[in-house]
Amino acid sequence: MKSNVTKKRLCWNIYLLLALTPVIVSAGLAQYKVDGGSEWNKAESWVDEKVPTINDTAYFGFQMGTDPAKISFTADAEAKNISGDSKGSESITFDMNKHTLSLKNESKLNNNITVINGTWQATNQFVVSSGITFTVGRGALIQATGSLNEVQVDSGGTLKIDGGRLEPKNGKRDISISSGGNLILAGSGSLEVRYVELDNDSTTTVILNNKGYENAPFQVNGNVNKLGKLVLKTGSDYNHKAGNKLVLINYENRNRKDAEIEVAEFVNAKEGAIIKSEGHQFKINYHDESRITLTAI
Repeated sequence: MKSNVTKKRLCWNIYLLLALTPVIVSAGLAQYKVDGGSEWNKAESWVDEKVPTINDTAYFGFQMGTDPAKISFTADAEAKNISGDSKGSESITFDMNKHTLSLKNESKLNNNITVINGTWQATNQFVVSSGITFTVGRGALIQATGSLNEVQVDSGGTLKIDGGRLEPKNGKRDISISSGGNLILAGSGSLEVRYVELDNDSTTTVILNNKGYENAPFQVNGNVNKLGKLVLKTGSDYNHKAGNKLVLINYENRNRKDAEIEVAEFVNAKEGAIIKSEGHQFKINYHDESRITLTAI
């Protein structure tokens, strides 16, 4: 009798131990399987027929061979991060259809990715790999909420702002572009950061048009630490008129006077330099009422 009671107590203790032990859910891999793309929110779009959760890496690889590919959203979605490889589609457009994709961890982008018509919101940064272009397209909003960079561009990688917005949710995010990396401001859209670090061997290409650059497309809420090299191109609708002023970067720091704000210069365009582009000429000014401006001459 005593032995049975002891066994019952032992079994009960084991039951309590198992019941009170937290369940640890390991991160999974959700692999997209539709060649050429389809809907993110359909279970049949994924190898295990399960739409990614916040603990799953959304992976785009060899089963998306058709290029370019397009993935559309019919509802908000989430994932641990975004990943892929060169064996998949080289170019993928994510049409958000006014929905939001929430990402938990850092995403290293290994496919050329364009986001349009909706929001990507990440706790950690996006890393643009060598040879890859990350395009913030029309109607897109890219936001980062943590304390690292918004976007880190590796050597040979490109961040392109082309009709969308990239901005920090809490105002405390930076952008970093490594030596050999590229930033393209393609005539519309906007980029907002706290500090900007563009390595001296990186390139900032600005495509000028009257509509897109009458106001600053690039807002820096602090010091402009490095700017790299400047390349100017003119869009098809650019109308060159002597005296016209185009704003490249608007910088602001309410805690100090304008003269005390640290503003780096493009390595190939010093204060007052004349810059030539496709038959046009511009004079650059780095301290024009807290703006970096170009004046057509």
